[in-house]
Amino acid sequence: MFTGAVLMSRYTRMNMLFDTASDWIVVNSVKCENCEGNEFDPKSFGRKVSDTSSSRNYGDVELEGNVWSDTICLHFSTCVYDFEYFAIEEQYGLREPIDGIMGLAKNQNVFVRGSGSIEPVKSYVTALKEEGIIERETFSFYFNNKETSFVDFGDPQQSSIKADTEMRYVDTNDDFFWSLDMHAVGFAKSGQSFEDAKLKKFKEPVYSIIDTSSPSISLTGNYFDQYIDALFSKTKGKEYEIVLGQVTTKCDYEFPNLYFMIGDYWVEIRPDEYVIDVSESKNATICLLTIEKNSEDFNIIGNPLLMNYYTSFDMESGQIGFAPYT
Repeated sequence: MFTGAVLMSRYTRMNMLFDTASDWIVVNSVKCENCEGNEFDPKSFGRKVSDTSSSRNYGDVELEGNVWSDTICLHFSTCVYDFEYFAIEEQYGLREPIDGIMGLAKNQNVFVRGSGSIEPVKSYVTALKEEGIIERETFSFYFNNKETSFVDFGDPQQSSIKADTEMRYVDTNDDFFWSLDMHAVGFAKSGQSFEDAKLKKFKEPVYSIIDTSSPSISLTGNYFDQYIDALFSKTKGKEYEIVLGQVTTKCDYEFPNLYFMIGDYWVEIRPDEYVIDVSESKNATICLLTIEKNSEDFNIIGNPLLMNYYTSFDMESGQIGFAPYT
């Protein structure tokens, strides 16, 4: 997951989780007694929009608070004025270093899965365009395992795309979420390339949500066990354990490169992007795969799939673009 700073009322720095699976900007307020980390006083320069408390739920995160409006800046001179956000007064599930959430959902008012609709709120990306700060309602991420991840607002930066490659765009569903269909997976033994990979196509495309706030890839329980079996059939080392949908194994195995077919584009995940050392002394005695079981019949695709790609979310075309990072 990626966190970055925004400035509330120009001056108060808040560390925000950038989340493509939610829509509101939510921020810890000084009235929140069980919030961790930085807090913001909405009364300092802001305007209260509603006197009625409301709630926001994001998976295991539960928030209570009120809607306010204020100036919200990416930098001191890059600001959106009178922008509505949710001030948290009570919360369960947000932990340091997260002081709030920057919602970046596709923000359409329908859900592909389930019934009902939602009243969309104005996206911060839309507001940036209305202020004349960006020309197109687009944002792009680069993720890695170091402290050099970043987000760009506006047109993708060509300098972030590897030479002799181009951004490949795939269509997404008409959906509140950035969702699309996954068509196939692949596995290549250590030292092999995509040309050597064993590819497996699904009988039916699998509905998948791209969620930048998730540190893992949650695969539908309909084929999770078969997927893990196939992964270890290409691993030099066979011992692993699945407990509560999470896979632990030995760290010194040679793990395969993984491939996921998103639209008509194959995305590669290398072992250092999905195998992490979770041993207490960090001595590589036990590792966790950031591939876990989802109890629902769809995938939630988090950061491991996006690692070392420059990924662009175009709100105007409804497409997601993938390009190898420079």
